[in-house]
Formats: sequence, structure tokens, C-alpha cells
Amino acid sequence: MGIMDKVNAAMAIVVIVLSINIAQAKVKPLMACRLTGTSNVVGTVINGDFIDYLYGKDDAQVDESGLHLSSHDTTVYGYQNEGIHSITKYLRFTNGGYNYVVYSVLDGVDNTNQGIAVFKDNKRIMNKKCDGEMKFETDMDFNNLVDYNVVPETEDTAGDILISIQ
Repeated sequence: MGIMDKVNAAMAIVVIVLSINIAQAKVKPLMACRLTGTSNVVGTVINGDFIDYLYGKDDAQVDESGLHLSSHDTTVYGYQNEGIHSITKYLRFTNGGYNYVVYSVLDGVDNTNQGIAVFKDNKRIMNKKCDGEMKFETDMDFNNLVDYNVVPETEDTAGDILISIQ
């Protein structure tokens, strides 16, 4: 192997390592939790310029089981409301007649309501709570995620959804 071959091989290794690091840096957890009474997890992540929804077994790969939706190819709505003693955040992913809402409602000192609600044709068909506290990125304003192709939710729709998940 000549010197140029060694340089090219070394450059290829550097490019691969940099590509992996850049790809890892672009995926950032936004909201995530394990669901009560199941081995399933639900989460949302920032993936480059989009927000992804992931649901499935804790140890499964994204492409093996569960559901994966992205603001790249489906409509995603974001909502956030902060009061004196409360904060509500959710992301709603649409998929045909289904809506998947990953939510966190902190109301008062000890009342926490977090999980995933699924709606079919505007009727709630599932509401699974988090087992423990949801981990989420607190610095993100869910009303201002247009850079990730997320539409701000209307107050009327948010009110209907929030009543349905309680």
C-alpha cells in the first residue's frame, strides 16, 4: 500500500467518524417515557429538520416493530400553555384518521399527567400513562417549532384534546 493509499484510507475513516458524530448530534430527544403496565416506550425526537414520533418495545429497533411517524411526511401539531402553577405541552402526529398525542400536563405541585393518547376519527381509543416522570426538553417552545415543520395547535382543538386525556 502506497502513501496515497494510506492517506485515502485514513481520510475515509475520518469522514466516517465525522459522519457518525454529525448524525448522532442531529437526533435529540424531545419527550420520552416508558408506559405503565407495558414494555412499550413512546418518544419524540428532533431528527435533523424534523420531529419524529416513535412507539414500540423498549429493546426493538425503530424499523423492527412499533410505529414511526415524522413531520417530514405527516402533519404534526405542537401546543404549549404555561400558567402560574402549571405547564402543558404536547405534540400531535396525524396519520390518516388517527391522531397520536404525546403529552405532559403538570398542574399544581403534585399532579402530573403524562403519556400517549390515540384518537381515531376524533374519539379517544387509548390513553396510556407514563411509568414515572416523562423526560423532555424543557427549553423547547412547543408553540414555535415551525423550523421542524410543526404547526401550532389552535386553542379550540387543544382544549378538546386536553379534556379527552384527563
